[in-house]
Amino acid sequence: MDSGEGNTKRAVNSGASRYDFVIFDAFEGRRPPKEISSEGMFKLTKQIMPQDGILAINMLNEKPGVISMQTHLAQAVLKNIFRNTGIINCQMGWNCILLASDRELKQ
Repeated sequence: MDSGEGNTKRAVNSGASRYDFVIFDAFEGRRPPKEISSEGMFKLTKQIMPQDGILAINMLNEKPGVISMQTHLAQAVLKNIFRNTGIINCQMGWNCILLASDRELKQ
């Protein structure tokens, strides 16, 4: 199964269109596949986005309303690639959305 890295590499190599909004929403059990949350994948994804594009990643919380360490670690990596990041806790509490962009993110 292709976790997305192969598709992203093909899009970068082909000079494909830019994507304004990219969503990662894939899980193996309670965690996203390692390839999706790697620094390399985040850098590849940024290459297929315009400067004001937004990356949104669905993440699981430790428990309702408690952001997981994995989410904080992913955000730390994203801060080295994108100018702005943010975390939005979802209403039911088990999920949050990790955002990254070079544009200002208002929450």
